[in-house]
Amino acid sequence: MTTRAGGPAGPTSPVARGPLDIERLLRPASVAIIGASADEAVISGIPQRVLAQHGYFGAVYPVNPRYTEIDGVTCYPDITTVPGPVDVVLVVVNASRVVDVLEACGQSGVRFAVVISSGFAEQSDGAERQRELAEVCARHPGMRVLGPNAEGLINVVDDVPLGFSPTTDYRRGLVRLHRGDVAVVSQSGGLGFALFNDGLSRGLGFSHVISTGNEIDVDLTDLAEALLADPATRVLLLFVEGVADPARLGALGARAGAAGKTVVVAKVGNL
Repeated sequence: MTTRAGGPAGPTSPVARGPLDIERLLRPASVAIIGASADEAVISGIPQRVLAQHGYFGAVYPVNPRYTEIDGVTCYPDITTVPGPVDVVLVVVNASRVVDVLEACGQSGVRFAVVISSGFAEQSDGAERQRELAEVCARHPGMRVLGPNAEGLINVVDDVPLGFSPTTDYRRGLVRLHRGDVAVVSQSGGLGFALFNDGLSRGLGFSHVISTGNEIDVDLTDLAEALLADPATRVLLLFVEGVADPARLGALGARAGAAGKTVVVAKVGNL
């Protein structure tokens, strides 16, 4: 099996990280959206509205110095001015700003950052920026990072959509999510959400769908291991481009069997 570390454009040295509190990621008590927009026609204007559409139960903090409020919700100039702790930050700013934004998030005690922004190791000129992002992760081991270049996630069980996928009709397609026991974890956001949407069209129910992007920190195997302990998930569907530790991924099969669960792996490229 091919290896994959730090995104498709080259490896990033692994760093020691804190434990993966998947409950905090999938069911956060608070969400900040850095780069939130009042324009619902742009990607950065969608996450806040989709959370509201689905009756998200926690606190929502839009962050953008251009606004004082968005849709009646107070908007803050930066993460350091947000009142109270933040479980998950959605980062939807230009790639050139992401390193500084994540540094501020780490200093502010953010638990998870989901970086939707692209422009890192998936592009020829983004490898250095991704290396700088890895250095931020190393300085703040208590903050776990999903992405960059990720499309986020949807916790179908609790109606918590965190992120954006261009293949998903958030205004119509998620009004009534079809809950089930299948979780999708994909390194490709487009294909992962495509599998999710195709399954929904066929009447298949899901528990979660998660895109991992370039995997600067949290990777597909981390999430698969955590979801094996999720009582709402019986089947794991993994879309794999490559992994840094094939043996660890391979061990999931035995663990799933012992737990009475099923793992299905779709692998692209060479074995």
